[in-house]
Amino acid sequence: MEKIPRTENIDSVFNRSGNIEAKIGDTDIKLEYASPDIKYLFKSIFERKNIFDQNIKKLDVLKNLRKIDNFTLQNSTNRYSIKDILPPDWEVYFLNKKSREFVSGLDFKKKNIILNENPLEVEGILSLVHEMGHYEEYEILSEEEKKERTDARRRDGFFGIVHQKDKDLIIKEERNAWAYGLNHLRHFKKDLDISSEEIEKKVHNDCLQHYEDNIDTYEGLDYNKNVNPRTEELPIVSQKQEIKIDFATSTKEKLVDNMDFSIEENQDYLPDQREQFKKKIKEALNLALEIHKDQKPRPDGPYVNHIVRVSNRIVEEYGIKDPELVIAAALHDSVEDQAEKLAPLVNSTELVSIREKALLFIKNTFGERVEKIVSKLSNPEPESEGLTPEQKNSIYKEHVKEAIEDSDVFPIKLADFSDNALNLEAVGYPTKRLKLSKKYLPVMEVFIDRIDRAQDILSPEKIVEMRNRLLSAMESTKTFIQNQEIKNLEKEGEEEKITKAREDILKKFE
Repeated sequence: MEKIPRTENIDSVFNRSGNIEAKIGDTDIKLEYASPDIKYLFKSIFERKNIFDQNIKKLDVLKNLRKIDNFTLQNSTNRYSIKDILPPDWEVYFLNKKSREFVSGLDFKKKNIILNENPLEVEGILSLVHEMGHYEEYEILSEEEKKERTDARRRDGFFGIVHQKDKDLIIKEERNAWAYGLNHLRHFKKDLDISSEEIEKKVHNDCLQHYEDNIDTYEGLDYNKNVNPRTEELPIVSQKQEIKIDFATSTKEKLVDNMDFSIEENQDYLPDQREQFKKKIKEALNLALEIHKDQKPRPDGPYVNHIVRVSNRIVEEYGIKDPELVIAAALHDSVEDQAEKLAPLVNSTELVSIREKALLFIKNTFGERVEKIVSKLSNPEPESEGLTPEQKNSIYKEHVKEAIEDSDVFPIKLADFSDNALNLEAVGYPTKRLKLSKKYLPVMEVFIDRIDRAQDILSPEKIVEMRNRLLSAMESTKTFIQNQEIKNLEKEGEEEKITKAREDILKKFE
């Protein structure tokens, strides 16, 4: 078992009971499991509201349940075991085969945890440490705080509509549980080969954003009563709130570790150079997280996650080992978006713009090469406020085309563009997505042309992969633009224009 599996399920691994041991790098994994008493389980776990109308389905699911006697991760310096955390009267179960009937969860009243994932897969390990995190956090609360949590969860029972105070508490509880779980997992993350993207998807997209999107809050809701707000005329407060999670920190730490190792391996660097590069990488990443921490979130999560993803991608995916490129990647949006925070950090009496002062700070702090790269990565400031969207998109295209001819700039801009243009599905609003699609579509062709000339930067396999991803994105983006523009005409009732529009749009993409 060289890597943690990433399949939908691996039913063949599990018998009715058994012990599984595996070694990945320096980490030993041990899973002891057995088939539980189904009759007991049916009464103890599934004896809840709205369950018995689906008994037959649940019984089929129960056949796939296994009871975890112990699960352990251990390396030369750290150990994580559910037996070390849970009291003896608690029980943990997992589904041998994933079911749509359940979600993973923890029940303090029944004293059990049930996972709807395989504990030998990435999803299962993340779910396990998260649910265990709920237990660890709960145990340090005062009795008053425990009651407050219990009441909030109880009020969460009516169709996911809760008081704003409850919503804040539930989101905080989920975030804290992830903090506990990931704090344990970070000691084994490198050996388990769990990527930052997998963690972000599980933590932010699948968990926190799910709560944020599916819990409505209402003014006028009596906080002290169990009522059903659906029956009352109550004005909505918020269906979307900014979620902040310190996920970027764990990715940053992994990136720093990887670069420290790479710098130590490079015999071309003198000892003093090695220490200086290590220091500057940490300084750049910390600076980036600080100046971007309050920036408006992207559709796919907090802005700082984008910064760290781009920095991490050029190292992990593109094989870049140049410390100054990693520093520039960390700062790639700093001048464009946060120049006003950098400008005051440099002592200069010269009558120059805020951007120029920000670039001067980067030059003084990280060197001339980094400053030049960041300057080329920064989109130009508009010369006129009266530009049309088409004119702005044309300027952006020409800027990218010129910038990526620089071999230092290209891999960072490719990572940045990939995180933006190849992730448009995350944009929930069709109007916004249409605007971005029109902006990015012409630039995809620019990157395809440049990738074909990037043999000195990317591996042959990565060139093929990125070329195919861009081609696929071009087709899906064209289709979205075509369909959305026709939908807009239909909404306007311009039936006579629709046929002509179809022809014009199709010609545009020929």
